[in-house]
Amino acid sequence: YGMQFERIMEPIFARLNTKFVVRHMVREGGVGGPLVDGMGFADLVGRDIDLLVWDSSGLDVTTTAGGGNGGTNYDAELDLLIRQAALSGNRIPYVLDGGGMALSVLKDLHNSGGIDVGGLGMGLSGIAETESDEQAATLPWAVRYLRCKKGKEDLCEKAENKYLNTCWVERKGVKPPTKQDDHIVGADKSHPGWRYHQLKGRMLAGTVLEALQEAINTWSDVTITGGHPLPDEYWHVTDYYKESRDKMTSLDAGVGSCLKLKDYVPERVCKTAMTGRSEFTPRPMPESTSISSIIKPAEGGYVPKVEDKLLYDGPDDPPPALDIPDDAIDVRFVVSAGIRRRRRRRRLNEDAIVPGLGWQVHGELPGV
Repeated sequence: YGMQFERIMEPIFARLNTKFVVRHMVREGGVGGPLVDGMGFADLVGRDIDLLVWDSSGLDVTTTAGGGNGGTNYDAELDLLIRQAALSGNRIPYVLDGGGMALSVLKDLHNSGGIDVGGLGMGLSGIAETESDEQAATLPWAVRYLRCKKGKEDLCEKAENKYLNTCWVERKGVKPPTKQDDHIVGADKSHPGWRYHQLKGRMLAGTVLEALQEAINTWSDVTITGGHPLPDEYWHVTDYYKESRDKMTSLDAGVGSCLKLKDYVPERVCKTAMTGRSEFTPRPMPESTSISSIIKPAEGGYVPKVEDKLLYDGPDDPPPALDIPDDAIDVRFVVSAGIRRRRRRRRLNEDAIVPGLGWQVHGELPGV
């Protein structure tokens, strides 16, 4: 759903002369998780994050500290992750639960640490139910097979309705040396499928769009009476960052769950900004955040490094899975399209106008 989120929001932020970047920092197979990502958050996840979405819904998460998805240590690791997101980066992100994050963790860090938090719902309220293949064809493309009528759930679970993926997107001048599978393996009933990913991406977009609208309304309300420019307190965040970080570094030991990790990591990691290095990917700036970047060279200057080379340099071509049917509403096209209203002008025949006296303007203030 990160791709769907970016697909809608990127052209909107382009209008604001701002580059919109979404990173999907997937961690599976026992690699990473909130403990590892938390310990080296700024280097392994990112330093300039405005919105942090944690989503472990549907995953069987087993972490280094022995916790499972929803287990005691898992909550403590999420606590550490959010603390380090606030302490170690250049910004303090808004933390959004995309699934699998404990409410108690968010509540403690919001009430005591001043961290702004939220959560996504399922988004299925109001979605039209699919009753049959014939009836689905009459529904808007974006809601087909997304929510099936009771007793017809098998329609939504059919692979051809739920999954749409490919391992390799054909690219001009590039041929992979290894034969590629037709589809990504592992798609089963534990995964929500592309339709729900699209819905979730649009829920995220709606959340950000609503925040943007609130900001624009505030800007308008303040400047319409006070004039331009907008006062600093409405958009400068330095004081907010300092206040939140001061709260995080002075939190009482009994607040939150982070100190439950004291048998695994030093207690100071809950209050001290950390840095990290790793060879696991994905991570931002891989050259400068790798373990090999800090290894002292051996005799002759030897430093171990990754010898494999990328098959090609990005950017990637858009995956066909993001294409929509010709008869469906293209949301990206709508938000990308320029709004140009043709001004209607009426040309008057000056010879037919006879100037007269007695015209007056009533009830208008000067300059308005």
